[in-house]
Amino acid sequence: RAPFVRPALSSVHFPISEMAQYAARRLIDPATPAHRFEPTIISRDSIVTARK
Repeated sequence: RAPFVRPALSSVHFPISEMAQYAARRLIDPATPAHRFEPTIISRDSIVTARK
């Protein structure tokens, strides 16, 4: 996080560690069922309501 950026920027977090573990399991066992990883949106001061 950049503490000197104003406004504080929003970001998206991906579960990279879990994704890597899953990828390794798929390499070892291709029959591993598919899985969707959901990102988390981290809203900060750079989010505003759109004008109409």
